[in-house]
Amino acid sequence: MVRSSQPLNFYLTQILSGHGNFGSYLCKIGKREVAECRYCAEPNDTPEHTMFACPRWEEVRMTIGGNISADTFLKSVTERRENFEAISKLAQNILEAKYSEEQG
Repeated sequence: MVRSSQPLNFYLTQILSGHGNFGSYLCKIGKREVAECRYCAEPNDTPEHTMFACPRWEEVRMTIGGNISADTFLKSVTERRENFEAISKLAQNILEAKYSEEQG
């Protein structure tokens, strides 16, 4: 297990809490009428869908090997500092691009 002072950042906090630019959350708080993913029509755009399944972000996921999944996420980030840093950067890249693309 990684014993690190690595803090959670803005992007990982969104992924872990579900409070971010995800259709499921935006629908819940009344900012969108439907929770559907704007990229692939998945009926429920969740953090898990955005990080691990949405085809729009496949190329970004490949920057860390592409083999991360919802099932391996927590184990991966706690195993090695390098994994934590890579996944943190992945979350940042995806969420920044998603926000930018959706703003227009």
